Amino acid sequence: MDLTRDSTSEYIQAKSEKTNDLGMQQSGLKCVCVLIGAFDLQSGKPILGVVNQPFFNQEGDPPSWRSKYYWSLNYEDECITSASLQNNLRKEDDRKVVVVSSSEGKQLQETISSKYRTVHAAGAGYKSLLVACKMADMYVLSRGTTYFWDTCGPHALLSAQGGGILKFNEIHNATSIDSNDLVDKQVKYLLKGDKGGSESFRNAHGLIAYRKPEDVIELFELLKGQKLQN
Repeated sequence: MDLTRDSTSEYIQAKSEKTNDLGMQQSGLKCVCVLIGAFDLQSGKPILGVVNQPFFNQEGDPPSWRSKYYWSLNYEDECITSASLQNNLRKEDDRKVVVVSSSEGKQLQETISSKYRTVHAAGAGYKSLLVACKMADMYVLSRGTTYFWDTCGPHALLSAQGGGILKFNEIHNATSIDSNDLVDKQVKYLLKGDKGGSESFRNAHGLIAYRKPEDVIELFELLKGQKLQN
């Protein structure tokens, strides 16, 4: 089981930023998430996810912070999600939304922006949660800067909705992709060889978080054949 607090720097700075027109924040306390995930020890598949936003909004007079949590279970024949995941609907927009880090490679950002609306946000857990909550369609990260504890909980939220978290490099380097291929290219929560320390738990190949397989296939077609530079 993984337990961590995402967007630690946002928590330390304790800033409360305004949301954009989609209800997302680029930085600040709302990006802070407490992430809990459990996975199958044999397959490495995420089976349980809990994500809490301790600074979801402020209510009362004087105002105080209220939290919001999301959970899912996807194990054997059980596949259930919390109402907080089911009740989120994004305003209709002409373009799908892809969330990325502001430090993502310029070429990749420009390519994605040619087809999708691109939004910056802090924290891997928060960006994955935006996808799970239907506020964004995908979260794309080309670099190996996240770890199992950043993704296991949100991964479970996504897999319970028919989505998941894929290895970016395996999608980008593939010659063709269909929905069946996505099962094999999921991030698996298994130790990697004899690597020591945190390196054993790093998502070294980047990631793509998604809800709908067809969105990944569409992204693959956009990126196919491009030699991306960070």
